[in-house]
Amino acid sequence: MVKLKPSLLLAVILSLCALPLFSHSFERKVVQEKQQQTFYYTWFDDQDKEQKLSFSYSNDQLFNHYRRFKGFNAQEYLDKIDIKVRNTIREFDRRKYTLETQRKERSIEYKVYSDDKALLKELEARVEKAKQSARKSYLRKHHYADLEAIWAIDAVRPDLPRFVKNSYDYISPIREAILTKFGNNVRPKTVINFVLSWVQAMPTSELPDRFHNSGENFKPPLKLIRQQYGDVDSKLVLTSAILKAIYPRLTIAIITSPNHALIGLNLPIRKGDKHVEINGLKYLVGEVTGPKQYPIAEVSSSSWSMLKSKQYIVDII
Repeated sequence: MVKLKPSLLLAVILSLCALPLFSHSFERKVVQEKQQQTFYYTWFDDQDKEQKLSFSYSNDQLFNHYRRFKGFNAQEYLDKIDIKVRNTIREFDRRKYTLETQRKERSIEYKVYSDDKALLKELEARVEKAKQSARKSYLRKHHYADLEAIWAIDAVRPDLPRFVKNSYDYISPIREAILTKFGNNVRPKTVINFVLSWVQAMPTSELPDRFHNSGENFKPPLKLIRQQYGDVDSKLVLTSAILKAIYPRLTIAIITSPNHALIGLNLPIRKGDKHVEINGLKYLVGEVTGPKQYPIAEVSSSSWSMLKSKQYIVDII
């Protein structure tokens, strides 16, 4: 038997932990047909019942939808802010003020010094305005947004609500396949549980620390379909986009915690249903990660503890 050195053994363990989590009951087949690809899925739901789904996408759709999205580049982000600030104050006499800069991991701070109080006041206002303008512009261009939570200061994340809203049209083949399968007379919860079980059955990749590795493993919906696995945020966006495309009037809550994310659906509550109240409205909560299967209104014990602790933020769609 070959013995590994402690350092090598640790590297192997870490590598294995970073691999996507696969469900043994999940099968996916992709067939290339001229300029399109057809996806065939088979899996077992929470009732251990076999489920199937298939749909087709053109290669153009699959490979062009958000294909330039990438993990957040903190240094590029700070460089853009710094350039904007320095260009903004070039019109002022450099001999009359001093500008000091302090870079942190995800933020940049400026301190202006001047004996001229009026000039100092104007410079401080200009610097702050330029800083915020560059910051918002960069985040929007790269499809990121602030993660406004007390547990994530100066952190950003993929703009999940925007990805959901901009993906409705791209979800059409999946939407049509589901509607064809169930017709118009089935209860919404039946469709919702079908979608949840499919997404839960997909392999799940690790969600990196939200502060240090924003968007590293995030995949927009069609990239998730193409590559077949993604982190919890990726699965949450895909699920929300599908359900919103099928039920446009359904209000959805994206519930984000430091280490996880859940979906919330504004639907009638029955006794025993796991739910949260947001702005006076009740939302059934659901898992999207898997591989364990949970129907809507049932979540893991760790997820329920997170919800009860109120350590989460919410986006309503």
